[in-house]
Amino acid sequence: MIIDTLTFSNTSEGWSSRWTYRPEWMVGLNNTFYTFKNGNLYQHDTNTQRTVFYNEPAYFEISTIINQSPTEIKMFKTLALDSTLALDVTGYTDLDQMEMDVSQFVNKEGEWYSYIRRPITDNNLQLISAQGVGVIDSITGFELTMDSQVSNASTGDLIISATLDSNNNIITTTQVGYVLDVIGNTISVSTNNPSPPILPTPGFINTPTSGNYVYILKDPVAESYGSRGYFLDLTLSRSGVEAQQDNELFAVSVSVFKSFP
Repeated sequence: MIIDTLTFSNTSEGWSSRWTYRPEWMVGLNNTFYTFKNGNLYQHDTNTQRTVFYNEPAYFEISTIINQSPTEIKMFKTLALDSTLALDVTGYTDLDQMEMDVSQFVNKEGEWYSYIRRPITDNNLQLISAQGVGVIDSITGFELTMDSQVSNASTGDLIISATLDSNNNIITTTQVGYVLDVIGNTISVSTNNPSPPILPTPGFINTPTSGNYVYILKDPVAESYGSRGYFLDLTLSRSGVEAQQDNELFAVSVSVFKSFP
């Protein structure tokens, strides 16, 4: 079973590329590349569309590693692409994860810039963006009344309730919903992120229990904390019509500084 198609470069004397198309057979003849798929013969490099093989659109993907000062824990804050278009970006460090789509890049003087953001679905309570709120005193409708004034929660923050043991260590965690509003020690809850222009849907994703401890995770798009770790492994990709056009990527740069505990 063919999993990937690899390209060997005589110039670099190595395997230079990995392709998504999977032919049944391939052959070169008079400087022309041919492959067979489902019993049909195809000639390559005959049209102007990129990443389209056997009349099926695909995508392109490029991976790289940022690893300067490899013995130091670093904070990776922003990403710049010297390219003809913005790309979807995913990545990880040994401590963290990051994810940006094309809509989060801004073009400045011909380069595409974005703050490095963690995935929206990342609920890691070890992150700086995880902050304690307090203990649930009571629940009325879709409102949580806490045991003290709430000063650090904002609209769009993800609410997580936790059960603690006698030493205040977390035993279990549950997503409750998103902060809709905060007045004094009362948090109104929505089942979706109510940040504009999204309309809120008051309610609980999971109904908490009085006495549970509450954490919030700040919105990764709004907070832009960056990613921390020894290295940053990046994957840049694009699919759809844009991937079928002539695109060029000249350089990838990241703003990095040493992370201090």
